[in-house]
Amino acid sequence: MEINNNIYFDDLIKNTIFSYLPKNKFKEGQFYTPMNFYDYELCDTVVEDYKFIITKMTKHFIFLKIQLQPDEEPLIFKKKIKIDKEGEYIKFIDSFNVNKNESLLYLNTFLFFNCPFFRPEFLNNKKNT
Repeated sequence: MEINNNIYFDDLIKNTIFSYLPKNKFKEGQFYTPMNFYDYELCDTVVEDYKFIITKMTKHFIFLKIQLQPDEEPLIFKKKIKIDKEGEYIKFIDSFNVNKNESLLYLNTFLFFNCPFFRPEFLNNKKNT
């Protein structure tokens, strides 16, 4: 449903009439999301799920713990939560000079989801253990 940007709804209307609409928000917990990995034995790129843990959230920031490989140290990120008309998102930095793992996360988001932003709907919690 399209709503003209010039229309104003007070909180009562937003919290009751539109309360059934899904809220595109991050939430704390353990999730999985696909990622490209290079398999040296197969000499090819394979798709695997990696663990994506949202450890804490504040009003403006999200704290992530991401396990790319079981035998490697997890990555810890603090990212600013941004919001647009489609909901919340975070953006990983696309620069190998800053952090090659963050750049890898950016590239995978762009390849898998055709989007430069990482959004809550990209997370999959079916494998919670």
